Amino acid sequence: MQEPEGVLTFAFGHPRYVAQAISLAQSVRLHNPGLRLACITDKPDFPGLADAFDILILFRPERGQALQQKLWFDCYTPFERTAFIDSDCLVVGSLADVLQRSRGYAFGPLGYTATEGWWYMQIPEVLAKYGLPFMPRFNGGYYYFERSPEATRLFERARQIGRIHKKLGIYDLGLWFNEEVFYALAMAWYRMPPVPDPQRTGMYTPDEFTEPFEINVLQGGCHFVREGEAYRPVIVHFFGRHGYAYQYLRERARLRMHLQGKPAWYSGIVLGAGHMAFAGIVGAYRAFHALRGKPLPFKTNTPVVSVTNFAGPITRQLFK
Repeated sequence: MQEPEGVLTFAFGHPRYVAQAISLAQSVRLHNPGLRLACITDKPDFPGLADAFDILILFRPERGQALQQKLWFDCYTPFERTAFIDSDCLVVGSLADVLQRSRGYAFGPLGYTATEGWWYMQIPEVLAKYGLPFMPRFNGGYYYFERSPEATRLFERARQIGRIHKKLGIYDLGLWFNEEVFYALAMAWYRMPPVPDPQRTGMYTPDEFTEPFEINVLQGGCHFVREGEAYRPVIVHFFGRHGYAYQYLRERARLRMHLQGKPAWYSGIVLGAGHMAFAGIVGAYRAFHALRGKPLPFKTNTPVVSVTNFAGPITRQLFK
């Protein structure tokens, strides 16, 4: 029997991804008590995983590797209405508004439609070649879908495109596989737009922004400015290199200590020590570039690749 609504995520492969999924679940439950949580995993016995999720679903390796698995949500989900959230996200508030805006969409990532520009492909060329009206643009850290014939048709078409994408040769990333492309093409084929998010409060990555970057998983809320626009996402996506960012590791540590019942003074000492170490590394990096007469490529609060390279080893030990 299907449950009415819940959050689904993946946690397979490297144990780091399973630990990330646990942090995601803890952040969801903190701000959304009562919302059901399910995890697709190949490590059901991983410490703490069964406590973090209501439902564990056995990973099916025959459905592909890495991002190929994201084309099979409809075959995994135990829910009638599913909000898939990547395991490298943190939720910093209530999901009620995002879910309410998503309901009624057979399949709906948060995004917008485009007819010009480049997004894994030259959009005008692809639209003209296949007679498509628009190209949905979105980040695959969040997908909403409902159990329906329309969604089933969409998933089947996306999987079909995924099987033949090398022959199509429509995007400029060689043989690299990205499910966003195949979902976007299937959505365009069936004239299915994404869920609009004009206030930028849904799911976003803190990337290429202007300082400061503010986030507190316990108090709730996230804020940053990018290209002059304010973003206040309730789902913060720390994909790729951002998974080693100081802020992400810090918020996971803050959440973990809170759930362990650590006193405020203890958390303050640990987080303070981590911040001092991080600030010291950033200061040394700034000084090094100043001596070389080079422009500084990142700022103190920015979780970019430079921070991963220089601060990652220390922050991983402090906030693993």
